[in-house]
Amino acid sequence: MRNDRPRRPCSPHNLYANGRPCKQGLRGGYVIWSKAGSTAGVGAFSFGSGRVSVLPGFAWNISGKPLSVRVADDEPFDGGNSMQGIYGQANDATNLNIRVQANNAQRGAPIPHSAVLTIVFDAATPASGWGFSVIDLDVDQVTISAIDASGAQVPKATIDRWFIQKFDANPSQDGVNIPSWDAIGAAVVGSESRSTRARSTVEGNLTDSEAASAWFQPDVSLKSLTLEYESLQENATPSYHVLVGACATTFVAPTPTPMSSGDSDGDTIPDAIEGSGDSDNDDMPNYLDLDSDGDTIPDSIEGSDDTDGDGIPDYLDGDSDDDDVSDRIERDADGSQCIETNLDANRNGIDDGVVSCSAAPLSDDDTDGNPDLTDTDSDNDGKTDGDEAYDMDGDGSRDIPPSGEDENNNGIDDAFESFTTPDKINLRYLGEDTKAPCSSTTTSAQKRAVLNRLSALAARVPQFSQRVRSCGKSSPQTLVRNAAAARRAFEVSLERSFTNSVLSCPATVCSSVSAKGDKTQLLRQAGTIFRYAKQAKQLAQRACPATPSTKPETRPRTEAYLAALQAEIRKLPSSFSDCQE
Repeated sequence: MRNDRPRRPCSPHNLYANGRPCKQGLRGGYVIWSKAGSTAGVGAFSFGSGRVSVLPGFAWNISGKPLSVRVADDEPFDGGNSMQGIYGQANDATNLNIRVQANNAQRGAPIPHSAVLTIVFDAATPASGWGFSVIDLDVDQVTISAIDASGAQVPKATIDRWFIQKFDANPSQDGVNIPSWDAIGAAVVGSESRSTRARSTVEGNLTDSEAASAWFQPDVSLKSLTLEYESLQENATPSYHVLVGACATTFVAPTPTPMSSGDSDGDTIPDAIEGSGDSDNDDMPNYLDLDSDGDTIPDSIEGSDDTDGDGIPDYLDGDSDDDDVSDRIERDADGSQCIETNLDANRNGIDDGVVSCSAAPLSDDDTDGNPDLTDTDSDNDGKTDGDEAYDMDGDGSRDIPPSGEDENNNGIDDAFESFTTPDKINLRYLGEDTKAPCSSTTTSAQKRAVLNRLSALAARVPQFSQRVRSCGKSSPQTLVRNAAAARRAFEVSLERSFTNSVLSCPATVCSSVSAKGDKTQLLRQAGTIFRYAKQAKQLAQRACPATPSTKPETRPRTEAYLAALQAEIRKLPSSFSDCQE
């Protein structure tokens, strides 16, 4: 059995020159699956104007004993893996979901049922620049075979060469679950309770391994690809998902007008200022993009001023007033105006779903003439928007502090990157929700605060791992898996120790409830995650030597993330009553 550590997606004949994942630095994307019958259909790519997939379209067919076949958009990559770094996050990608009929056989009997997916390409595939993944293997296995462009069967040794990485697509679901790769049999085997080789008989009594996944990158030209899916359990009817990704090619950005005087997109900001970068990664250079930071507010409205003095002009700043509430939320906090579709048919840089709202007057809650997105106290009550928006339990104290770090330099503190919609924050910053409800779940708010700080600390491990990869070194996957397992153990301890208790009101009849949680155990587990984060940072520092910089270092050390988590753990109550007069 070979060492199946993750390998860099590179070979002498592929598209990954100079460390870039795809030719010309263009991002990849995923195939759009469609059905032409219950067990057949086609796959095609649609990358937008000027961008064409290197992989041709294909027809697909499923034979054998499938129980169900559907085109789905679930099972995205919640866990870190190198495929998403090349072809993008799969949250919005379609996939083919296949369920096989139950075996209904005794343990040791031959496996009677399989679902065989055959993909026949419209033309010979390129010898590089595309890949496929199998996701959510439970008590099942997938065997891979292929026919090359000459019509010959591809040897299993060659398919083994395609194997890039095994990973957990959803480590938050049920701990970390990693499949096995059988190089001799060219099969991915899902259950953790069995050996690494594929089986031809019903096994029985296997542990469900949840979202175990693997991905592959062919390095020869193919005519067809076949995935044979089988359940290993006596009566189980599990399912799995197939994703196909490819690099884009042929995109050529228009030549900028002379930088001395041009304004190609007519947003009143000269090309010389906007430049040819792509701040929101929509494949539209800033000088042609009417919304360069993708926050639904046109550049012509935001302008090139720097309201918060952070060195990022407002048209590129996701939080123009640095109040920790993103411009995207402050522009339309009640969600009544802007509904994003992730489509831009006319290629002007503005989401088609928000064209009508992009020209509407900016929200000004306190009518002081200063729009909310540049007003740090939008309801004029003497408290900053961030302090109120992240006071989740309504006790007058902010529950989520800023990290002081902005890894992607988009103007939004990393602690608040995930707070993208109004339903994730407290709208008290607009004057709403001024009093906590008189009947509530007592520990849920503080547990959320703990989990938010846990996320900030634990996320440093895959972040630094990604940095190691970007600098050309092997990613520390074992460290990432151990950190994910430690995070899950922490979450289980928190849930078991601090259960939610609902108090009946009015306050005169509310009694205190005792919490029997073990804060000591949580603090110890936080220390374990901290050590993994420190190790990941040290690996990144060795892989990517620091370059001289004239900017002062303002980012907090990993110790600051641990301290923030420890502080939230200590706030967990020993007794409580949420009712207010």
